Amino acid sequence: MGHTPLQKEAIETIDKSLVVTAGAGAGKTRILVGRIIYILQQGLASIDEIAAITYTNKAALEMRERLRYEMKMQKYNDSISKNLLRLSTAYISTIHSFCLRLLKENPVEASIDPEAQVAKEYQGNAWLKESIQEAVIGKLENKNVFQITSEMGFGKLSDELYQNIIKIQNQGVSIATLSEMAISEDEKTIVMLIEESLKIYGSKKEKQHVLDYEDILEKTLDMFEKNREILKNYQQKFKFILVDEYQDLNFIQDKILRLLGKDTNLFVVGDKKQSIYGFRGARVELFEKLRKDLEKNGKSLSLKDNFRSNDKIITFVNKAFEDIMENYEPINYKRQHDGKNICFLIGQNSGLMRERRQQEARLIADKILEMLSDDSVKVYDSTTGGYRKPTFRDFAVLFRRKTHLSCYIEEFRARNIPFYVAEVGTLKESHGVKNLLLGLKAVEYKDDINIYGALSHLLKVDDDKIAEYVLNGKKLSNIFDENIDSEEAFKLFQKWVKMKDKATIKQLAEQIIKDSKLLYTDLEDVLDTESLLQFLDLCAVYDEEGFTLREFLEELSNWGSEYQEAVDVSEEEDVVKFITIHSAKGLEFPIVILADSGQSLSTVSSEILFDPEVGLAIKKDKEKWQELKNFLDNKEIEEAKRLLYVALTRAMDYLVISGEITSDKRESFLKWLNQTTS
Repeated sequence: MGHTPLQKEAIETIDKSLVVTAGAGAGKTRILVGRIIYILQQGLASIDEIAAITYTNKAALEMRERLRYEMKMQKYNDSISKNLLRLSTAYISTIHSFCLRLLKENPVEASIDPEAQVAKEYQGNAWLKESIQEAVIGKLENKNVFQITSEMGFGKLSDELYQNIIKIQNQGVSIATLSEMAISEDEKTIVMLIEESLKIYGSKKEKQHVLDYEDILEKTLDMFEKNREILKNYQQKFKFILVDEYQDLNFIQDKILRLLGKDTNLFVVGDKKQSIYGFRGARVELFEKLRKDLEKNGKSLSLKDNFRSNDKIITFVNKAFEDIMENYEPINYKRQHDGKNICFLIGQNSGLMRERRQQEARLIADKILEMLSDDSVKVYDSTTGGYRKPTFRDFAVLFRRKTHLSCYIEEFRARNIPFYVAEVGTLKESHGVKNLLLGLKAVEYKDDINIYGALSHLLKVDDDKIAEYVLNGKKLSNIFDENIDSEEAFKLFQKWVKMKDKATIKQLAEQIIKDSKLLYTDLEDVLDTESLLQFLDLCAVYDEEGFTLREFLEELSNWGSEYQEAVDVSEEEDVVKFITIHSAKGLEFPIVILADSGQSLSTVSSEILFDPEVGLAIKKDKEKWQELKNFLDNKEIEEAKRLLYVALTRAMDYLVISGEITSDKRESFLKWLNQTTS
C-alpha cells in the first residue's frame, strides 16, 4: 500500500522541523520508517547521524526490524546497502537507552563509571525503601519529623514517601523545584525527608556502581547543561532526530530532547488523545507546547485517516467522544464493513462482585462462541485482501485492570476456550511468580535482601527465627556455606545452589516449586496457578536460547512493570488474548471485547499529595489537600477517557463492550458510553 499525500508530506519534508499529530491507526510507524529510508536514499545523512527515540523497547525493535526489511529490499542502492551494515549500531532506542549510550560515550564529563550498570528494578525499589526508613529513623530527633511520624505511623509515612518519591522521579522534578513548593513547616519537613532519603539512596547506588533510570536522565541533562561543547557535538552529529509518542514524555525528557533538537531537524509524532501514562510521569501538555513552538519556524501536520478500524467503529468512536472528550477532533475511516459491528453485553448489577464478574465472563464466552459459529461474521485478512471467518486468535479481551481476571479465566477453561494472558511483563505481579523469583534470585545473587524475602515469603520461615540467626552475629548469606541442622529451609538453599550449575532454569524452578510446595499451598487463585505455569514455559524458552540463570534474571529485570509491554503470540496459536489496555497500545485486533467496563474509576486517597503544577499538600491541611485531590482526581478522569479511546480504537472489525453500571455517582467507561449512545 502506498502513502497518502499527507503521509508522503510527513516523510519528505526534511528542510524544516516537523510535528505530526497522528491519530489512532494513522500508520505512524510506516511514516517514521519511511522518513529514515527517504533520508538515506537522498544521501542527507548516514544511519549513525540519525537518532530515533521510541517509548518502548518493543517499538524500537519493531522499527529496527522494519528498517532492516525495507533496506534489504533496496540493497542495490549504494547508500542503502552501506547503511544496512551499520543498522545494528544505529541510535534507535528508548530515551533511557539512548541517554545511557551518550553517558558511556562521555564517562569523564558525565562523572560516571564507564562500567556502571543499570540497577535492577527490584534492587532499586528495595534500596529506596530502605533509604526512606533510614532517613525517617535518622531524623526522629527533629520534632517535626517525630510529630508527623506519630500522627501517620512509621509504616504509613514510609509508604507515602516512597510513592511520592516514585512520582517525583517519574515526573522528572528536581528537589530544588520541590523545595520551592513547600510552604508550611510540615511540607518543608516532608521535602527534607525526601531529600535525605534520596541522598542515602544515592550512596547505596554509588557503592554498588549502578545507575537507575532517573540517574540516566538527570546526568544526561546535567552533562548537556554543563558541557556545551558535548551538546554542540551531538547537535552537529545528529542531523535528524525523530521522536515517537511525544505525548508520553515527562519534563526532564522534554528538556533533553529540546536541547538536543535545537538548530537541528526535529521530527516529532504524538497524539494527545492517546496519552495514557500519567502514572509514569507523562505530561500530555508538553506535546501541545512543543507543537506550538515548532509551528513558529517549522511545520505541523495532522493525520486523521484511520487505516485500522472500519466505518462502523470509527463512526461510533467519533459520536461517543464528541461528548466524552473536550475539543475532540474526529478521525476518518478508510475501510467499510457490512454487518452489526458494535455490540453491548450488559450484565446484572446485583449480587456479590465475584458472581457478577462470573456472569459477565459467561456472556463474553457465549458471544465468542456465537460469533465463531455465525457465518455472517467476517474479519478482514490483510494477507489476502479479503474477508474470512474468525478464529479464536482474532479475539482480544481488554481490561483496564486485571483485578477480576481469574473469573474470566475460570469460565473460559470451563467452556474449553483457549486463551493466553498476553503480558509477560506483568507475570511478575503474580503472587506465586514473585515468590519463585525470590528463590531464584537468592540462589543466584546470594544477597541478604533476596535471601530474607525467600525465607520469609517462599519458605514461610518465621521472622523471629531469621532475626535470631542474624542477632547471633551471622550473615544470611552464610547459609549457603554452613552446615546447619536447626533449620530445614537453609538446607533447601544449599540443595538448590548445588543444583544450579547442573540443571536448566526450568528444572531449577520446578525443584524450588516442589520443595516449597508453592504450587499447592501458596497460590491465591487460578490466575496465580496460570501465571506460574506460564512462567515455567518462559523458563523453557530461555533454556532453548542458552541463557544462564543470571542472564535470564537480568533479562527479566528489563521488563519492569512500569513498561508493561505485551508479548506477541504467534499467529499460528489459535487462542483468545487477555491483555490490559496499556499493553494493547500500538496493537490491533480484528475483534475487541472491552471487559469489565462498568468498573468504577478510582480516586486519589494518599495523605501526601504532589503535582508539579499545583504543589505539595498534606491531609491535615484539609482545604489545600482537598483542592489538590480534586485536581488530581480530574486528571485521573481525563486520562481514563484517553484510555477508553485507546481501547476502542484497537478494534479492526468488531467491538464488543461488556459490563454493568453499579452506581450513578461513580464514573466508568460504560457509564460514559451509555450516556453518549442512549
